[in-house]
Amino acid sequence: MNTFIKENKILLLYLLPTVFLCLYFLISSYAAPLHDFSNSYFSARLLHDDIAPETVIFDIHAFNTYIWELGYTDVLVDFYVNSPFTLAAFYPLAYIENPYIAKLIFNSISILLFLISLLVLARKILKETPWVLLLIPVLFYVPIKNQILFGQSYFIVLFLVLVGYYLFEKKRIYVTGVLLGFAALLKFFPVFYGIPLAFQKQWKTILWCIGATLLLVLVGASITGYPLWEAYFTDVLPHTFLSKTTTDYRPNYQSLEVFSKLLFVEDPYYNPNVWIANERIHIILMWVLKAIIIGSAIGISFRKKNNTGVLLMIWVTTLFLTQSRTATYAQILWVIPLFITFSLAIKMRYKLILLGLLLLICNFPFQRLGGMPLIIQFSRLWLVVLLSIGIYRGVGGKLHLKYIGLVFIVMLPLSYSALKGTEKDSSKYVLSEKQHFMIYDFFDDQGKLAYKALGRNGDEIIKTQIPVTSFDTESITIKEHHLYDGNQLITKNISLKKKPVLINNSRVYFLTDHHSRRGAFTLKYIDIN
Repeated sequence: MNTFIKENKILLLYLLPTVFLCLYFLISSYAAPLHDFSNSYFSARLLHDDIAPETVIFDIHAFNTYIWELGYTDVLVDFYVNSPFTLAAFYPLAYIENPYIAKLIFNSISILLFLISLLVLARKILKETPWVLLLIPVLFYVPIKNQILFGQSYFIVLFLVLVGYYLFEKKRIYVTGVLLGFAALLKFFPVFYGIPLAFQKQWKTILWCIGATLLLVLVGASITGYPLWEAYFTDVLPHTFLSKTTTDYRPNYQSLEVFSKLLFVEDPYYNPNVWIANERIHIILMWVLKAIIIGSAIGISFRKKNNTGVLLMIWVTTLFLTQSRTATYAQILWVIPLFITFSLAIKMRYKLILLGLLLLICNFPFQRLGGMPLIIQFSRLWLVVLLSIGIYRGVGGKLHLKYIGLVFIVMLPLSYSALKGTEKDSSKYVLSEKQHFMIYDFFDDQGKLAYKALGRNGDEIIKTQIPVTSFDTESITIKEHHLYDGNQLITKNISLKKKPVLINNSRVYFLTDHHSRRGAFTLKYIDIN
């Protein structure tokens, strides 16, 4: 131990400000709301209560009801399409009955792994510029704060990826496979971080990563039960992508995908004020942009295939540009491009520009731009684009038309399928504008239509002035996410639908997550007579 401290004395000193910041937020996290930690902890706790998780976690209201009945009425969660492996990973913490103590333990482990990953990376590539460690608590103040207060898993992902690659270079590919496989199952997006191995033709390592991932799936399924994984991979995940409910219209997602949706994909309830109401423009634009981004990354990767650090930096950057949603705590992953950039022979003025952009991207309160013109609300996105262009160019990147064209062609089947699925929906919303997080039920209340909703006011029942003379729950059926009146198809989109009811023998009312996040229902109707 003394030898380790002596050998790393400078790095450990430079790491102290980050240690103190993490400890401060660790103490603060105990009194903070459970936030995102609720998703992971309570989904795993279902297993301890002998409840089949697949019957609860994919139903937003059912999942929240379970949590409220445990006494945590201030929690509002949405499991979304998170990995089933989350339940297995958090299963040991679910033995701790108090979720606040469980969160404290989880954060303590996460912080320790985060500090180890910083030390490992700094020892590897910051031998000439160890002072960069001093910048971590300044550049990543908000990501560190939100990661700890929210109880997120990005510190762990960063550790798994960085230590995985460190051990890969030490020829310990079996441990590398387990670490990268664990990261991919925990958050999915780290699959992107395995791409550098393909450019280096590390087929044995890739095969072991796949094998280790499958082994971890078996371990996870033995803990959670196989029906959860079956439901996830045969229904939840494919249907979410086919029905385009991976994202909705929230500017805080700060992605090219959502910016384009807000411009071109009209929805009278979620997004009434579009620039041009044409979903095909959105699909084609994203097709072209992703081809340019991924094609350019491929071109750079072939040129820099012998530099593992540069490859990893390029694909971290590429993922930030192409993913459909980014969160403040996810910005901690910019640590990888930061360290690698300072290890390269690049002019200092470019490195200083990188620092300035990172400071703004990670810490500026972009949420305060709400209500301003859309292009201004997405300021973080434009800074990320600017930073990414700088990173690409800094390693000698340019437009590689050959690879851009190849990616464009590869994406053709998926994009063509999306273009075919843009047929106009004839159903209409009951409410004129979004007023709740979701509507989860409706009923006849003494001759008037009433509905149950979750939102800022918690769980509430609201009575409308819509008259109800008949309430037929039998005539309309759901088959493969479509509504049928007998054998007659009456809906054209494959969004998730619940509780179709024929009211007054003329209108079918139903719950749907069309143009929303999966399972975040609202109430619509369609005339059939």
